[in-house]
Amino acid sequence: MGHKANMKNAFLILTCVFVFDAAAGAQKPELPKPDTFQLGAKAVRIPPPEGFTEAYSRSAPLATRFIMTEDEANEVLTGHLPDAMMAQLKTAEDAEWNFYTKVSVNRSLKAVDATQKIFDGVVTVLEQQTGGLLDPNGPIIKKAEKETGLVIKEPKYLGSFEKGPNVFSLMMIMNIESQGKPYTVLVTVSFLSVNSRFINAYVARSGSTKADVETLRDFTKKWTASIIAANK
Repeated sequence: MGHKANMKNAFLILTCVFVFDAAAGAQKPELPKPDTFQLGAKAVRIPPPEGFTEAYSRSAPLATRFIMTEDEANEVLTGHLPDAMMAQLKTAEDAEWNFYTKVSVNRSLKAVDATQKIFDGVVTVLEQQTGGLLDPNGPIIKKAEKETGLVIKEPKYLGSFEKGPNVFSLMMIMNIESQGKPYTVLVTVSFLSVNSRFINAYVARSGSTKADVETLRDFTKKWTASIIAANK
């Protein structure tokens, strides 16, 4: 299987297994500093969203929670939680999360130079197939439920909201049941080409209203723009 096919499969599976725990969190305005990750011969810089703190490297329990929602073909690079939660590390480890972000890379593509042709091809596949892959009785959702122990109900593709030469972002909504407790989750998935490398950026937040959709869309666009700017 070629690089594009590997990325397509891992990316599409991941959009469905990016699951969620709900709890309170808050933001405060700060100028985030990017973390740098060496992907082959290229360094990729990933700033946290404004008001968020890098959480993935802070402790093993935090890292485990981020990894649990990642397809095995991908490697987690970083994850972020709201500053208010990270101010109390033990609480961040144990609490339910209602808002968090994550970035990953396909393992087979870490050292492969990104091209516009591959990027455009993956975007075309995402546009054509994402909605159909969210069948609640289909293999991807069933795989997600098996791997996470959650019940995923009524997953719905809300469409894409940003498309450019180096970014493609889409959104979905789903109802999740964990230990008998229901949650409604909005998830954005962004496919990015930065500094000759492909990365995947995710944002998950509880909510279901039109205002929630617009808020998450704007948050995602601002964050992905900051990632692109940090790599110019």
